[in-house]
Amino acid sequence: MRPSLLILTSSFALGSIFSAPLCAQGLDLSLQTQYSLDILGPGGSAFDDSTGSLWVSDGAGPAGSAVPPGTNRVLEVDPFTGTTKSVFLASVIPGLIDGPDAVALHPGTGDMFLFNADGGDAAGRVTQGGALVQSFPSGHNITGAAFCADGSLRVVRAFVSPPTLWEFDTASGQLKNPLPLVGTSDAIMAADFDPATGNILLSAPSSRTLLEVDPATGQILSATDVSPWVGNSGPTSLSFNADGSYLFLGNAYSHAPNRMRVLKRCLPASWSVYGQGYPGTLGVPAISASSAPVIGTSTSVQIGNSAGVNTMALVIAGGSQVLVPGGWGGSLLVAPQAMAALLAPTTGLTLPWVIPPDPSLCGLCVFAQALLADAGAPAGVSNTAGLKLILGN
Repeated sequence: MRPSLLILTSSFALGSIFSAPLCAQGLDLSLQTQYSLDILGPGGSAFDDSTGSLWVSDGAGPAGSAVPPGTNRVLEVDPFTGTTKSVFLASVIPGLIDGPDAVALHPGTGDMFLFNADGGDAAGRVTQGGALVQSFPSGHNITGAAFCADGSLRVVRAFVSPPTLWEFDTASGQLKNPLPLVGTSDAIMAADFDPATGNILLSAPSSRTLLEVDPATGQILSATDVSPWVGNSGPTSLSFNADGSYLFLGNAYSHAPNRMRVLKRCLPASWSVYGQGYPGTLGVPAISASSAPVIGTSTSVQIGNSAGVNTMALVIAGGSQVLVPGGWGGSLLVAPQAMAALLAPTTGLTLPWVIPPDPSLCGLCVFAQALLADAGAPAGVSNTAGLKLILGN
């Protein structure tokens, strides 16, 4: 159970929100767990936003020998436990006898683009059931692939100096728009789009770093050392979850025992308003935060007064949002875990919020809303919109 998180007033403590989701630019990473998969080694991976599954390819064949039948598999797994959900053979793609070494998931159809960079020059598009949709003339020695927000498929190739980011034409299979990476000579083994920043993250196994790259310029914006988690075996696959709050790193460099690491990522603190408020005498009462809820600092939740006179406010807080029509005409927008009836002055209510200096709180979502007694509302009650606060740096 989480400890008490914040004190808004002496009479209102929001505590024990231990089931709140992690919403999760910087790569502030911490290891949550790790596991092995029933493969020789992760070659590529892609996170499925629609199902929450992680697709991982078996990219490592025994060194110096033919790859045994069945090792070029693609697994659908639970990204946090490694439990296998489904499996298909990538050999459905003509010429693909080893790997795949790169996996990218089409954001619209869910089809997978698979690339082989070592042991066979092959690439193709398959369904999640393993049926071949299209094969391409060449695999181009692609070792990393990811779809960006604009729908383009960006790839990196092995044995290319300087390292270069390309756009893969999903219809013809040709490479176009080369973008040399400025400031590195490292070979690149994996790639994924970062939904939190809009940049591309690349794995440089020899230096055991993750490079953050601007997809428009090729400029390297940052480098993150992951050697504390992967040791001497650099990442060969990487994938973000849908909001970028988790990073899944796979490594099997030089055919080392495979591992998937689940890294929790701390993103900047933020707040936003969601949903619809319900008006009273002076309109819809406002709700906001005085500043972003940075861990180890203080901020406040500010609630307006729609009645124009001193009145009572029911403040509600919880770890998830809902949309439940209320009998007063408005809607409940927070699943209640803590509530308090407080006096709201005519100038509004300010609730100080002290956030403990606890790194484990990074990414925690807290939701708040207030209902006010208001004689000018049809049923005598107005309500604010919802307030979403994400704890972070």
